[in-house]
Amino acid sequence: MPNQENIHLLTQLLSVIDSLSDSQFTHIEPAIYRSSIGSHVRHICDHYQMLIEGVGSGAVNYDERPRDALIERNRGSARSRCENLIEQLQNLQQFEQPLTVTMDIAHFDSVSREPSCDAAATAQVSSLGRELAFLHSHTVHHQAMISFIMRLMNIAPMPDDLGIAPATIRFKESG
Repeated sequence: MPNQENIHLLTQLLSVIDSLSDSQFTHIEPAIYRSSIGSHVRHICDHYQMLIEGVGSGAVNYDERPRDALIERNRGSARSRCENLIEQLQNLQQFEQPLTVTMDIAHFDSVSREPSCDAAATAQVSSLGRELAFLHSHTVHHQAMISFIMRLMNIAPMPDDLGIAPATIRFKESG
């Protein structure tokens, strides 16, 4: 089931949260990276929360994320949010369920601050299964950044495959 792989990634995230101190979770090194591990955890959780909330109405808007700063500053809150998301993911079914997904993909001109395209054009027809696949890729991407930050802080990533896509793991194992 598509949600089992997402549950696996959130379980990995719990391992990361548990392996860090509070200061490691919130540390930012502005010259190298502008987001803490906690910021990436919060960002990942926000996306899952928006999908779960949108399943009932059939409409998901990833831009309406709550961006709860407590999640990125407090490991206990982050842990609780991940556990809650895992529980909710376990209850998802009907992966073919259609969803209308909105996400602003326009970039802004650096001088005029005008969008490059009509933001209304970003509403797309999708499905629960497709959005779980998107969130899987999105989570792996952010876990790769978390792994990078952990390495810079001389913290060994836990688990070893944190931030590595399943296809990459299979490719490396086959060679």
